[in-house]
Amino acid sequence: MTDPVVLREDDPRTTDLLAHGWRVVARSWGAHAVVDGALVERLRALLSASTAAIDELGRQHDDAIAALDEITRGDYPQSAATPHPAIHRAAIASLRVRGVRITGATEGDRVVAMTAMRRLGDAAETEFTAVAPDRRRRGLAVAVKAAAMLAAIDDGAVRLGTGGSALNEASIRMNERCGYALDERWVTLER
Repeated sequence: MTDPVVLREDDPRTTDLLAHGWRVVARSWGAHAVVDGALVERLRALLSASTAAIDELGRQHDDAIAALDEITRGDYPQSAATPHPAIHRAAIASLRVRGVRITGATEGDRVVAMTAMRRLGDAAETEFTAVAPDRRRRGLAVAVKAAAMLAAIDDGAVRLGTGGSALNEASIRMNERCGYALDERWVTLER
């Protein structure tokens, strides 16, 4: 077996590889939001609609961040294009060294939702978002994502990006609510 190849769906090489016996084993997507007044107002409205305690998570939350990742890791549809390595204490420290900020919703000492964003010049890209299984469908993913996006904008980001597996329809809907527009479709191919 050869290594998987990840290409945009509209890349001419995709058609060529499919014609030569390669097959699609996973689909993924990318989405972007351009910062403007309408986006900022949308994000503020989404955040204000939440009653959750949302803030940037510091080192004192590392055990709770790792615990949330542990119980949600199996929920990430993974492929060569959408890996999700374990977020343990050392990984959290590594993320912070790379400038990743983790925004979360807490209940006491427990982190019940989180999203991580990384700055890339004048842009910010989502690393991951997770919500505890017993706290889903309450708007927490939207709220922590909106808060993280607003923090990135406050830090000077003018372009925001995110993406994930096409199998995770809830993530797609959540990101669209936050103002992202799907503008890239990707395929993972294997032979």
